[in-house]
Amino acid sequence: MAPAARISHGSLWDITGSGTQPSNLYQALSDAHVDGARVHSNSWGDDSTNAYTSWSRDIDMFSYDFEDSLVVQAGTNLSSGRSPENAKNGLTVGASKRGSNAHFRCHGTIGPTSDGRRKPEVLAPGCDIISARAFYSCSTFVQTGTSMATPAVAGVASLVRQYYLEGWYPSGTKTPADALQPSGALVKATLLNSTVDMTGEPGYPTDVEGWGRPLIEYALYFAGDARSLSVIDDVRNADGLTTGGAASYFQQVKGAAETLKVTLVWTEPPAALLAEEATINNLDLEVVSPSGTSHLGNVIDTNTGYSMTGGSADPRNNVEMVIVPSAEAGAWTVRVLGTAINQGTQGYALLASGDVEPYVPYPLEHDSYIAQDDAPLGNQDGIVDPGETVVMPETLRNSGAETASSISGELRVSHPDLVKVTRSAARYPDIPSGAARTTDAPHYRYTVSPDTACGTQLRFDIALSSSAGDGGASFTLEVGCNPLDCTGSPVPADEVARLELEPSGSADLRLSWDPLTDAAGYRVWKSTSAEFTNETFVGSTTVTEFVETDGTSGLEPWFDLVRATNACEWEGP
Repeated sequence: MAPAARISHGSLWDITGSGTQPSNLYQALSDAHVDGARVHSNSWGDDSTNAYTSWSRDIDMFSYDFEDSLVVQAGTNLSSGRSPENAKNGLTVGASKRGSNAHFRCHGTIGPTSDGRRKPEVLAPGCDIISARAFYSCSTFVQTGTSMATPAVAGVASLVRQYYLEGWYPSGTKTPADALQPSGALVKATLLNSTVDMTGEPGYPTDVEGWGRPLIEYALYFAGDARSLSVIDDVRNADGLTTGGAASYFQQVKGAAETLKVTLVWTEPPAALLAEEATINNLDLEVVSPSGTSHLGNVIDTNTGYSMTGGSADPRNNVEMVIVPSAEAGAWTVRVLGTAINQGTQGYALLASGDVEPYVPYPLEHDSYIAQDDAPLGNQDGIVDPGETVVMPETLRNSGAETASSISGELRVSHPDLVKVTRSAARYPDIPSGAARTTDAPHYRYTVSPDTACGTQLRFDIALSSSAGDGGASFTLEVGCNPLDCTGSPVPADEVARLELEPSGSADLRLSWDPLTDAAGYRVWKSTSAEFTNETFVGSTTVTEFVETDGTSGLEPWFDLVRATNACEWEGP
């Protein structure tokens, strides 16, 4: 599977302790690491328990301490998970049939673990395999089991590691100058990104097949391939996230010919011996399309095998995936959220495959912002508070070697249920190399719901276009605790009113409507969908009519909507 690979071999009989007893498994893995091993293949386990044992803990501790290593662990040949395949940081393998029947399960563990995590993660051929015969010199026999599948996956993992070490990424040709030292998490993420649905088993992903069977050519890119690879980031734990932190990236998708697959993997600290819940640190993955459709990691329709909108973030697994067919072309936002980092700082590996461009950090980066919360729509304290309408000058810094010109930005927010962006577009002056510049007036503008809790973290992403190409910048701000006082001016209720549209001049559109209850003003929105899943702010007024410049131009159908606002410009339904 991995020709000319060097092997550091150890014997199971040299491992002492198991269950609740102290074990030297950590030391054995460390010794192999000193020998140069970075992929560890274990075709053994403890079928007497499904608890988080000393072996489970040793694998997690070793993986966390030696971040360049990946432990590949055979699942039990019983019907439900055992130890140490329930370790968080290892890659657990079940057995599939082989050849033309490789899309069927053959043998091995069925998940989840006792605390609800997905194991096994992958299946590989392990049915009727010609294998080395233990206790016999130079002998083979035909055997079935996860012990036969696991070395194959370890071999694939070794090839993935070789791919990065020899500089095959990103060009698809061997380029020593591009050599990359991958973390074990990146090797694991790449292998999982290559998985496909085992169509002989119902549903995907499932507790039977995990993420399916790896077809490594589906993830690795070589010159001439239609499907590309983008290593978005490989962050070691020392440089990782803390609770409430986030990292945002803009991934370019060139077209819809290939399914977009984004995989996040992190190597987290070990849990306590016999822990009922093994998860310590929780990261979450969110992937947002250029038109604003959001997908959370592991929220997947098992009937189609593709990501759904909505749902809840996964609180348990340290592997999260988003799979989108016919992905929309443009800049996708990929976020890693530090939801609950209870120990240390948490690194991660993040990559995408599909019709994607290799990720290159964009030279324009967020530098700072100003919250202009002037009266009467704010309390003028310079802090974003519940209920305020904020004008936000935003500053970019140019870390590139050339002056960036023709810069325009489009503001997006992570909580559209709490924040309504009312001026999403802004332009910037030219930014010389090493310099910083602020948006030209009228700047970005948004309103925070009065229902927003103090301390809420709001993440803003700015999709940027400039002479440096397309990319983005991101930042997070915390909502303050001084809500604007709008006593006596209620938020307008949902109300249906007559809306009339008529041409005005050569291309303008005049909108008029009946007065709405409790309205101090109105905002006009438009969308290409009747559900207003993606809407554009047109303008605001204090009277019951509005003229939209060039409102009748364009060929596609559109829908218009008017929302009433109160004296503090809080918007009704």
